Amino acid sequence: MLKEMSDFIARFTYQPLQEAVKERIRTQAIENAKARLAVHHQKLDDYTQEELEIIIEDEERKIIDGLKTKSLIAVLSLLGLNLFS
Repeated sequence: MLKEMSDFIARFTYQPLQEAVKERIRTQAIENAKARLAVHHQKLDDYTQEELEIIIEDEERKIIDGLKTKSLIAVLSLLGLNLFS
C-alpha cells in the first residue's frame, strides 16, 4: 500500500522543479548565514565546515518555515478567512 502511494505521488512530482527550489533555498540560506556572521563581526574562517553546515541548515529551516507560514496565510486569504480580526 505504501509503495503504491509513493509511486502515485512520484508520478505527480516534477523533479527538476524540486531541485531548483532546493538550490534557491540553499543559496538564500548561505547568504543569510554570511549576513548573520557579519552582524556578529565574525568570519567564515572562524568556523569549521561542520559548524558552517549547522548554521546553513538552521537558515534553511527558517526560510522553509517562513514559506509555510506565508503559504498558509495566502490559502486562508483565498478562502476569505482573516487571522488578524
